[in-house]
Amino acid sequence: MTTINPASSNAPTFKINKLSTDAKNYISTNDANKNGGVDFNEFQAAGGLTGDVKSKLSVENLKAVYTSFAGSDNLMDAREYGQALVYIDSRSAKDDADYGNGTITQAESDKFYQELEDVNQGDAQFGALLNYKNITSQGTALGLDAILPLGTAQTQDLAKADSAVRASDAQSTSLSNNSQDLLKALLPVLTGLSSSPQGLGQDKMKIVLMLILLITTLSQNKG
Repeated sequence: MTTINPASSNAPTFKINKLSTDAKNYISTNDANKNGGVDFNEFQAAGGLTGDVKSKLSVENLKAVYTSFAGSDNLMDAREYGQALVYIDSRSAKDDADYGNGTITQAESDKFYQELEDVNQGDAQFGALLNYKNITSQGTALGLDAILPLGTAQTQDLAKADSAVRASDAQSTSLSNNSQDLLKALLPVLTGLSSSPQGLGQDKMKIVLMLILLITTLSQNKG
């Protein structure tokens, strides 16, 4: 399944042939313990997702982002493998000849794994859910539901992602509202201080102004 891209000397590429067959074959071939999916160790033994086009992440970092495309059960099935392939194949710019052409390049693979890492920064569990939702939604948009239907595991993870996003939005709204309340409370105090003969002093005034700017920014970013 590996071909050579003539546009890039000796650069390995990975060819998607018939997606539904490729996905099912990948799972049946690499599911060593025959539990219906490929866990991280089996994924490693298989050489990754895309043959000679390898992830450049360390094993530790790759394991950390595995749930981003394998799901929260860490057990990749045929749907999850197939949607990962089409997602990687769309990491080039839309006006690029490599975009969605059925051939995965090293550049597309690198961008995919970097994206997973970037989204996972901070709250890794939340980031993994967002990644999984993006990858699954792309698969649905490209028609995978007809050839590799969503299973129970995918549906549950999508529900988890939606719930996590709603909770995050609610938290952001609460933070913004609290910031607005704090700003309203500060303004009268600052007004009184600025009219005082002693005032705040230049250094303290700078700190207060920076605080006001921060609170105002948070308020403007509400929702």
